Amino acid sequence: MQIAYTKPHLSYTEQIDLLRFRGMNIPEADQAMLALKNIGYYRLSGYSYSFRETISGTRGENFIPGTNFDDILNLYFFDKKLRTLLFDAMECVEINMRVAIAHLMGSVKNFSYDNPFFLSPKFTSDANNGTSLHKKWLDKFDKNVQRHKNEYYVTHYQSKYNLPFPMWIAVQLWDFGLLSHFFSGLKPNYQQQVALGLAIPKGIYLQSWLHCLNDIRNLVAHHYRMWNHNFATQPKLPGKGEITQLDHLKLGAINKIYPCCCIIAYLLKDNPFFNKWRGSFNSHIRAFPNLSILSISDMGFPFDWDKQSIWKME
Repeated sequence: MQIAYTKPHLSYTEQIDLLRFRGMNIPEADQAMLALKNIGYYRLSGYSYSFRETISGTRGENFIPGTNFDDILNLYFFDKKLRTLLFDAMECVEINMRVAIAHLMGSVKNFSYDNPFFLSPKFTSDANNGTSLHKKWLDKFDKNVQRHKNEYYVTHYQSKYNLPFPMWIAVQLWDFGLLSHFFSGLKPNYQQQVALGLAIPKGIYLQSWLHCLNDIRNLVAHHYRMWNHNFATQPKLPGKGEITQLDHLKLGAINKIYPCCCIIAYLLKDNPFFNKWRGSFNSHIRAFPNLSILSISDMGFPFDWDKQSIWKME
């Protein structure tokens, strides 16, 4: 049963007083106030939650003895840099996938994204409302075209040629969501060809991965917490031996960030950017704050994660 919200608004000083009342050590009130002003009490509460005492399996409001405000900030800034690393990698994944899809489907037909022949019936068939998923996809694509209508490559093409854009230009106007949904809408044989070109044995794996990465990309772009997030969209894992670098992934941690980090690494394995990114990623994970009650296992990382071949530096 829902009840009316009655908690009062608190000033920054009152927020510090409340944290102290609940058992948090805050030796430098001025520094804590700056953090609350720039980050926000509610946002930081997502990081302080794990430091609350558990009573009969339920989180209470008081903090575990010895909890320091700096612990919360250190965890917050760890997560902030993790998001930056993931966003950098996602840019490369998105561009790589644009090229892979455009190269194959452009070789089949210049304007294949606009042609139902190359798309699955589920994607092109009208739904109950009389609009197909493909039509909705094209509407979103057209909105992206309008949004970028003053880009040089758009104006140059339109000054010389009739629409539609050929595949290799069209993909430049896709965001990750358009890319992911277009790949899902391809006929399975084309999904399979794209996947095999990336050393992925089944197109359905890549389809699942792109959905997951699109969700993560959106969460990262809007500054959501990553470090112990439970992801609603989970990647489909290859069978044992299909991709040996991913054999160590466990189903128990599939809703955490670690499996998707491995998938990102696998998709980038042939990218010139990868070794530099992997080195930065490894260093950052090893620098996880020294917190007695938390560890990288809360992100799904196994204890021997850096011994796995996907993370070994060449």
